[in-house]
Amino acid sequence: MLFKTNTMGFNTRQVKEVKNLNKNITPGNIKAEVTSVKLQADTLNKDGLFIMLGMETAPVGGSFVGFNKDNSDPSKGTHLGQVGVVKSNFFAYRDGTIGTTPIKRDEEMQRFFSRLATELGVKDQIDQIEADTVEEWVKLAEPIFCNGKYLNVLVGGKEYLSRKGYPRYELFIAKAPKGFVSFESAEDPDQVSKVGKYDQNNRDHFKPGKVPVTNESWEPKDETDQGNNDDINI
Repeated sequence: MLFKTNTMGFNTRQVKEVKNLNKNITPGNIKAEVTSVKLQADTLNKDGLFIMLGMETAPVGGSFVGFNKDNSDPSKGTHLGQVGVVKSNFFAYRDGTIGTTPIKRDEEMQRFFSRLATELGVKDQIDQIEADTVEEWVKLAEPIFCNGKYLNVLVGGKEYLSRKGYPRYELFIAKAPKGFVSFESAEDPDQVSKVGKYDQNNRDHFKPGKVPVTNESWEPKDETDQGNNDDINI
């Protein structure tokens, strides 16, 4: 069976002081571009796959200095926005059932990629790609998705502790409330956004972890203290 799709902000508030702004994307409403598209195996299910989107927010401006674009070559400059890796869904894609309805992994992934392509304005190009496996398809489609166009995205997060004991977030595109969407094109400046508003009390948006309680604000001592998804390049 061929894998194909044609069978189917940065927080918008003004930030005047950005000295201590996290260099990573954190849970909330963001405006960001897709910078990479990868697949990651689900360690709990051998056939499960996550779609991992490297993302960078619109330029922050002000005094903000992002991560180096290339740690081995600082001359390439720094990211102008916050960066992070965002899963397309909190749960992995896999074959299964919902009630008595069968769910096919590749069909669900096709639906997501088709929607992403539509919002990025590349649906016709994406529909031309055919491959024997989803892994091969993603390698061909990745450069088309990374076209520099911005999306409004509702980003959720599962909290955990880094190796150094700092709070981190496993990021994912969160489920939107009824009547809203989880992501959309952000290219029309006059549009009224239909993306749901982030709510930390909504467990579809924020999943708390076991983190230390402190009254002190956390400020990283170096860039390695800020890393989300350390093993995946943006």
